Amino acid sequence: MSEDDNSIKPAAFAGLKDFEFLFNKASSTNIEWLMSYTFKALKSGKTKVVNDIIKHQGLDKWKDYFLEAGLNSMAIVPLKTKGNPIGAYFLYSNELNFFNKSEIKLLEEMADDISFAIESIEKDAKRKEAEKALSESETKLRSIYNNAAVGIDLLDRDFKFIQLNDRLSKMFGYKNNELVGKSILDVTFSDDFEITIKNLTGLVNGNSESYILEKRYMKKDGTIFWGEVSASAIRKEEGEFLAIIGVIVDITQRKMAEEKIIESEEKYRELVENANSIIAKFDKEGKILSINEFGLKLFGYKEEELLGKTWVETILPKVDTTGKILESLATDIVNDVDKYSVNLNENIKKNGERVWIYWTNKPIRNENGDIEGILSVGTDVTDKIIADKQMEQNVEYFAHLVDHIRNPLAILSGFVQVKVDDEETRDRVLRQVDRIEDIIKQLDRGWMDTEDTRKFLKKHR
Repeated sequence: MSEDDNSIKPAAFAGLKDFEFLFNKASSTNIEWLMSYTFKALKSGKTKVVNDIIKHQGLDKWKDYFLEAGLNSMAIVPLKTKGNPIGAYFLYSNELNFFNKSEIKLLEEMADDISFAIESIEKDAKRKEAEKALSESETKLRSIYNNAAVGIDLLDRDFKFIQLNDRLSKMFGYKNNELVGKSILDVTFSDDFEITIKNLTGLVNGNSESYILEKRYMKKDGTIFWGEVSASAIRKEEGEFLAIIGVIVDITQRKMAEEKIIESEEKYRELVENANSIIAKFDKEGKILSINEFGLKLFGYKEEELLGKTWVETILPKVDTTGKILESLATDIVNDVDKYSVNLNENIKKNGERVWIYWTNKPIRNENGDIEGILSVGTDVTDKIIADKQMEQNVEYFAHLVDHIRNPLAILSGFVQVKVDDEETRDRVLRQVDRIEDIIKQLDRGWMDTEDTRKFLKKHR
């Protein structure tokens, strides 16, 4: 009998003709079948006996068939697996009241034997299916295990290898299964014994269920390599320890790269700290992210007094002594890096003293190319600025002095030409006047060059 649509099909029959027609319409879509005596008998899972078919109202539809066949008694004995009806066998007799208690008991015992046989066959079929699925699963797992790009091992409670895959054997430089029975400590670098034992003991004792650790291993030839191990405890349902499964990845190249980065960072840090220039990082808003020791000493601050604060609050005045507004300088640099690749501006120390710094600015970009900060290297040029200003003052004074010389010289030239009669004396004096005039012209040209230089410096401050 089908569980899906409650239909029933004869599996075998004997002694009857055209028996199949009795069940042609036996399905869940046929209300007449579902209401029939036969269907109810099958679903009940109990033996049903009719010792006078002709008089039984539930079998009216098939009376003509039974009369023609000469059948007067019938028994429906269920076949069950796991307590549920899966079918039945039907027995008919031409005698009235044929099925007595002893006959029924015998039939039920036979039905139980058949049911047991069917259930055993089904169990055996399912067992074979399960075994096949398990075999396929084991084959897949074995393939994954042996072809994995990482090392995999199983350890017992004494940390000895129960099993390890080909990849791990090669990683340690051993032949397949050569390490089975040996301890994981046999291939662990001695300095990492303590941390290894501590973690594995925790798994065995139940203090932890898993851990991840970077540690050093030793190959058969004594070569040391770095591995990242991820280990977990395998336990029975009741919690009893069975084994430790570990996955090991060779991270030697990564560790070497990290060491190079650390070494490079240390060299950079040493270079920055020992530089005789200010080296500082600012974000887009002008907040100070870092500044070297030279810069701290120059401005008179401790590191914690500057980090996280904007340079306008600390080392940059809002307005310099020339009246130039500096408050938006950080934003200006970010918005126009090319224009401010170098700039000269006045800064201020913690004690209020003003200093002139010549800055070289480089943008710090993120992975998308967007500017997220500025790296600035500054040189204190205060002494040079003071010297330049003194030079300007001296040049201006000298220019005035030249003007004061030129006027008397012109008067002297005119006087000599009018008052000196001796031609030789007059020519000698005028030649000296011309020489002085040439010197003054040279001084004028020098003044003009100096003035251009002064204007250039002012423009680029």
